[in-house]
Amino acid sequence: MLFALILQATMPGPRSEGPVTPKGNVPVYKDNGFLCFLVTIASFVGLTVYLKQNGLTPTVVYDRFDEVLVTLTLFSLVFCFVLQCKGYFFPSSSDHGSSGNLLFDFYWGTELYPRVFGLDVKVFTNCRFGMTIWPLLCLIFALKSYELHGFVDSMWVSCLLQMVYFTKFFWWEAGYMRTIDIMVDRAGYYICWAAWSTSPVFTLQLASTLSTSRYISGVLFLQLYCSWVSSQ
Repeated sequence: MLFALILQATMPGPRSEGPVTPKGNVPVYKDNGFLCFLVTIASFVGLTVYLKQNGLTPTVVYDRFDEVLVTLTLFSLVFCFVLQCKGYFFPSSSDHGSSGNLLFDFYWGTELYPRVFGLDVKVFTNCRFGMTIWPLLCLIFALKSYELHGFVDSMWVSCLLQMVYFTKFFWWEAGYMRTIDIMVDRAGYYICWAAWSTSPVFTLQLASTLSTSRYISGVLFLQLYCSWVSSQ
């Protein structure tokens, strides 16, 4: 988490602007998502090699995945409560307010674009954490599968296709910041808890073995083609 914050704050990137808000504000971002993604994956590979050389493995995350999920879930609830209070007392812009219902404010959020120390909270929760921990867990699960069962083609096909998706997402991150998710949803339980607590669950992989190399090639081609079409 701290590593992700440091990357978000320090990695260079061009200025990117989001759509004008209902209150007339223009959110400004540093478009460094792709660089942060590359540095994160490279750091993970380097750490994995180092741990393996010393008789350790990052797949301990898989072994204690239940504890990881519980920790993230509890932390996200506290995080959403802090965001709710921040919107009441220390809003980052005029795009904030209360519905008059504390429970709904917790669920929906009280700020559209909260920032802490100049860092956009939505960028951190959705991109630097949610969409970054997902590929890391994908690699960890694939490595655990290899440690237990050797090469399983369905696992590696699934992992490869997901990595293609993540790479495309971060290449296009500035576009994501102009989608309905970001333009309309406030930073509350609805969007932030999901990024913290449900993204890791998406890591669940296929367990069966694909029967033929022709089928594997077909799945890869179809998914890669769909990814290309969606980016046009």
